[in-house]
Amino acid sequence: MFGPGAGGCPPDKGGGSRQGQQLELEEQVLEVLERWDRRLEIATAAWAELTGREQRRREAELDAAGEVDEWVVVLWNWWNQARLADQEQLRHDVTVLARALWAAAADGRLDGPSEEAASARHLLRALDRMAEILALD
Repeated sequence: MFGPGAGGCPPDKGGGSRQGQQLELEEQVLEVLERWDRRLEIATAAWAELTGREQRRREAELDAAGEVDEWVVVLWNWWNQARLADQEQLRHDVTVLARALWAAAADGRLDGPSEEAASARHLLRALDRMAEILALD
């Protein structure tokens, strides 16, 4: 897990300039977001095909399991339904986005009342929760 409880952002692995590392991280984040956009489209279409009764049943099942964060639920469903290679990709995606968001938090970019900052903080909490669930280091 990343974050203050785990010593903050992952350690710098050396090599390259800080600016070069930042650009590489930004490129990785863009790749992850492209993959997640496609996954969300597929998931949204699949959800829309379910009957209202089945949607309510699944929502009740998740509520009963105690998981209420929609990002954690979405990520867990992706993980649970994925092949091993896709699970490894999701593990990597969670790590990349958590690193980027923790770096943004350290720079103060997640502070404040804006909707973007609140959404980013929410996603960061979900990523940390998924890291715990998946036992990511």
